[in-house]
Amino acid sequence: ARKFFSEGNKLNYEGYDVYALKSALYAVFINDYVFISYEEKDIYELVDSQKDRGKSLYASEKYRKIDDNLPVNKIAFVYLDFEKINNGFIKNFPILSEKGLSIESFTPFFKIFKAEGFALIAMDNSFVIQSFLSLDAEKLENSQYITFKEKYHAKLMDYVSTDTLVFWGGINLEYQLKRMVEVFSGGNEDAMSFINALIQNYVQKYFGPDINFRRDILPLLTKEYALAVEEVD
Repeated sequence: ARKFFSEGNKLNYEGYDVYALKSALYAVFINDYVFISYEEKDIYELVDSQKDRGKSLYASEKYRKIDDNLPVNKIAFVYLDFEKINNGFIKNFPILSEKGLSIESFTPFFKIFKAEGFALIAMDNSFVIQSFLSLDAEKLENSQYITFKEKYHAKLMDYVSTDTLVFWGGINLEYQLKRMVEVFSGGNEDAMSFINALIQNYVQKYFGPDINFRRDILPLLTKEYALAVEEVD
């Protein structure tokens, strides 16, 4: 590997050999690893960070909570820190930025969720993805629905055709909706009232002015519910 990188210009920074490659990339060897970046300053920051290993992501409390709750035998891993996301990050995803979405659109979500990790696990004949989402305990101290733990077994799938493209199901729709409201309102009471009013408005639009969402619809969906979309020719 060193022979490959030696074709570029070699610089010395704090005792480390930094290679400026012809492809506008920079590389440095640290222990048994080679680190590559588009920015020279990122390489220098990485070298500087070796002086204080306690500040590494691996040692951080937020990352440790994610890693400790995922399997050890993972073959690939993705970690996302919601508190570090900014508009610069969103611009990298045209599907979001082209719709005019900004970091402010996700603020309520980020107030509750701190970080998430995804682990890819190799089984005998398949791959499994397992995730763990870290919540902000202080923000959820008075929450009634986020930590709802009732078990769900998707028994309605016995009645769904194998032609189904998408299946979405759950148990106790009232709790599920209130959970979603808490997430997207960030615990703000005014926002929660607005979302409740919005739901009621759509209920009256499609079911009639005399239908009340809480009184007439939610009692029908306290048990298991499901929505399935089948393949269309």
